[in-house]
Amino acid sequence: FYIQWNVFRKEDPLSELQLMKSVPILEQTIEREQLGYDDIYHPVGSQLRYFWESSWLGTQYYALKRDLFPPDEAVEVSPEVVEYGRTLDDMAKGITIMPVGDSNVGELRIKGPSPRTAQVANTLIDAYLKWRLDMHQREADAAYSILAEQTERVRSEMRELEADRTEFFRENGLLVGTQREMLQVEKLTNVEAEIEQREERIATLKASLEEVETRLAEEDAMRLVASVEDRNSLREAAKLRRLEAEVQLLEAREKYLEESPEVQEIVRLVAALDAMIEGEPDRIMASRTEGLNTVRQELISRRDALRSELVGAQAGAAVLKETAEGLSSRLAQMPAIEAELNRIDHEHGLLSEKYDVLSHRMSQADVSRKTIAAAMPSMRVISYALPPSSKTWPTLKIIYPAALLIGLFLGTLAALIRYYASGTVRRADLVREHGEAQVLGTVSVPVRGRPLTVETRPVNRPVTTRSGVNGA
Repeated sequence: FYIQWNVFRKEDPLSELQLMKSVPILEQTIEREQLGYDDIYHPVGSQLRYFWESSWLGTQYYALKRDLFPPDEAVEVSPEVVEYGRTLDDMAKGITIMPVGDSNVGELRIKGPSPRTAQVANTLIDAYLKWRLDMHQREADAAYSILAEQTERVRSEMRELEADRTEFFRENGLLVGTQREMLQVEKLTNVEAEIEQREERIATLKASLEEVETRLAEEDAMRLVASVEDRNSLREAAKLRRLEAEVQLLEAREKYLEESPEVQEIVRLVAALDAMIEGEPDRIMASRTEGLNTVRQELISRRDALRSELVGAQAGAAVLKETAEGLSSRLAQMPAIEAELNRIDHEHGLLSEKYDVLSHRMSQADVSRKTIAAAMPSMRVISYALPPSSKTWPTLKIIYPAALLIGLFLGTLAALIRYYASGTVRRADLVREHGEAQVLGTVSVPVRGRPLTVETRPVNRPVTTRSGVNGA
């Protein structure tokens, strides 16, 4: 239930166990119960060290050490602070929290020198629960404040970005994104296709106009409409005259010789008349009617129509080219515009997503900080500690036998040390090293006398010499 809305209770049980022994909790417990060094449990090593420091010999040792090696005044602490620190450290060492099986239940154990330890344990639990609740409340309040500040900042950034986006649309003439530009791409394609058609039409018109101009150059302005032909009177007169000349030639040949001048003159006349008759056409045009050349007029009309159509086609093509250039120039800017628009939209999307997450978290934080004190806590006490009926340690059934065994071991060890460190010559040692020997006598010397050499002469054995001090 709490996981859905409360984000400030994420401590796992192991972390709870460690936080329960933290310094703030121990300090509150010591302050509430007015605990001193003698009111808490101390490990054996810490207790022995305290006895040593409190003894006369230890005091003299540390005084001499301070005289020989003076401490730095900047790092030197007062004895009260040292004792308070030792109290905190030893108290933490006397607290153990054991998990119960695989559950989320733990058993708190605190060691102490008196039955008052139960009250100390209860105070420790209460202090930790209150500290934990206050910590959650502070975290929730701080988180809500930070989330509210971040949410407002993201909202302001979104407003600024939306204003920039609107200004970007206005500067680049965008309506709804780049949809109009996508339509302009299709329009540019159509315009380019129409320009190609116009160019093809213009080429066709130019070719037609050149052909018309060529034909106009070949046609005359006027053409024959009607004509009337008649016989050539000159040719007919020449024929009559030739006939008369032939008659005269016949008459002259009858009167004169062929070589005579008269005959030759008539012959030349006949030849001239024949040449004239041959050079004149048989029929000549009696009348001629001319009019305008209709073919040429039609060609002129066709030429004028082609010129007009060509000028219109060229003007339309120029307009289409200008439109295409404008569209091309606009569309050439579209990659940069679209990239900038994508960047703005991406940033806006990120800010929107961030704003949604922050708003959701802020709502959770608001509910959490308002319900921390009222909702059921995730950690609670099953049962408080009761005063003990008897001490749990030390146990006499274990201490007395252990003391006897340790004393027996230490006594035996001391006896062996004294035996081998005394330097006394004993008969048992001589027998163990050299076998059985005949005793001739016993010599006693002072314990701290000078070394003495004693000679013994066993039967049938070589002389044995042993040196010793402190007795013989």
